[in-house]
Amino acid sequence: MAVHTIRLRAPWNRRREDDRDLWQRAFGRPTNLSEDETVRLVLHCESAGTLVVLNDVVLGTAGSGNERDAFDVTERLEVRNKLTLSMLHDEHVDRESCRPPADVWLEIEVT
Repeated sequence: MAVHTIRLRAPWNRRREDDRDLWQRAFGRPTNLSEDETVRLVLHCESAGTLVVLNDVVLGTAGSGNERDAFDVTERLEVRNKLTLSMLHDEHVDRESCRPPADVWLEIEVT
């Protein structure tokens, strides 16, 4: 099956809340999606227990080591979306970094 990948790189906004770092990024719903396509939000996180929130709805946690975590977001996507990654604060993360310590992308697959 063919899979189309959309990387969610910069710009990310970072802020500190208690003992957690919140990384937020807005993105648009991919255009021209058909009914037989599935959209997954995929993450490869360095930080275990990363809380993944899309449009104020908790999708679950990510950060299971070398594994990637995927969430079916097909029915949750809006025209404009807000993704939030909430992870425990890590002193080793570069404070000037413009991206979270995770790779994040959308996968669109015909089902």
